[in-house]
Amino acid sequence: AAELDKRLALALHAQFTRPDSRELLDRTFYADFEDGSFDIRPTLDAWKRDSPNSAFAYAASGYAYVKMAYRARGGGYMADTPQSSVDAMEKLLVQADTDLRHAIALDPRVTPAYTAMVNAGGLSLGRDYGLDAARRGHAIAPDNHSIYDIQMWLDEPKWGGSLMAMKHLADEAKAHAKDN
Repeated sequence: AAELDKRLALALHAQFTRPDSRELLDRTFYADFEDGSFDIRPTLDAWKRDSPNSAFAYAASGYAYVKMAYRARGGGYMADTPQSSVDAMEKLLVQADTDLRHAIALDPRVTPAYTAMVNAGGLSLGRDYGLDAARRGHAIAPDNHSIYDIQMWLDEPKWGGSLMAMKHLADEAKAHAKDN
């Protein structure tokens, strides 16, 4: 756990200080925690136990819970999704929210926590929840493409957004294109 925390701290530092390492931590989380496999849960829980003050451990746990929630829900239309799948998704998202909020309280610079929260907002925790997470993430890292990317998904009309909201967000992202 200590070695993993050390390496992720270096990635976070590089992300904010070296132009050639923009979103290094975000890309690391995407590569390591994106698949939604339930097999990783014991490892993440052990990491949190071994490093109870690690924002990375809690962010990784919450990030993985969101991906697990996707997997539990399935890819069909909501009308065709069994209630048991919706219930499983909801339970996982509550766990994700707890860990993600804790991660941000420990270190608000851990940007993958914000992308996971925006994602969770779109899944079920609500558009306002997701947009608030995006706003807080942009305040920490105004040029973070991962946050813009997931917020663009949330801003789609089918999720309660609008084409105008998408255009506004694209314009904001373009203002930071040189940095990303």
